Amino acid sequence: MPGAISVGSIPSYMSAGGISSLEVPLRFDNLQMWLDASKLIGAEGDTLAEWNNLIRSPTSNTDLDMLSSAAGGGPNLILSTQNGLNVVRFDGLTADHMQTGGTLTWVETMPWTIYVVARRSVGFTQFHRVFYTTAGEVGFTDSADNFYAYAGAASFPQIAAADANYHVFYAEMNSDASNLAANDSETGTTDVGTLNPDSELFLSHNSASPLDGDIAELIVYTDSQSSDEVDIITHHLLRKWGLST
Repeated sequence: MPGAISVGSIPSYMSAGGISSLEVPLRFDNLQMWLDASKLIGAEGDTLAEWNNLIRSPTSNTDLDMLSSAAGGGPNLILSTQNGLNVVRFDGLTADHMQTGGTLTWVETMPWTIYVVARRSVGFTQFHRVFYTTAGEVGFTDSADNFYAYAGAASFPQIAAADANYHVFYAEMNSDASNLAANDSETGTTDVGTLNPDSELFLSHNSASPLDGDIAELIVYTDSQSSDEVDIITHHLLRKWGLST
């Protein structure tokens, strides 16, 4: 069994918004981004102009939010979809992409640890970018039979996911290697060469290989995670979204 991991002090504005320690089995130090579709409020099919980052104060640091920059574009809010929870749907269009509203200094350094709950539609033979920066991305391959995560080079680990189901996957990106796990099954580390991080961060992409599928939750840390932490967060997300290993 994994050891106990303290969640730390939950910011007061998050507690006031109804977020409790039972919903957050993770620590807040080095937590840079937390997007949770289950917390979004709206009507079925609403176009999402903004996806608030839960770890920033609602009165400051708005550059940490994800924004739809294309005129009239943006993904859609889909209600009560996975385990009775809302998700955000991207339709494979470049206009659906979201990106941060300003420069993010933390994106310029590594390591990153990324947890994503997502799915892709089947039958679309293209890469599907879920989380993207110029230094690394997490997404689905075009061959309809693999998960992939890579960090700025052609060599990256892969995990089979030849379906349109939701999956929980974890990727750690360091200065010269990338590691991937899907639904608690790990592939190991792959050397990906020299990385050149910058300050841009996208959901889907604005010009190439946009996502045709859903994002339910995204958590990004700027540190490496212990095996216990990875296990706890992964299994929390599996339970929350009604998935199995």
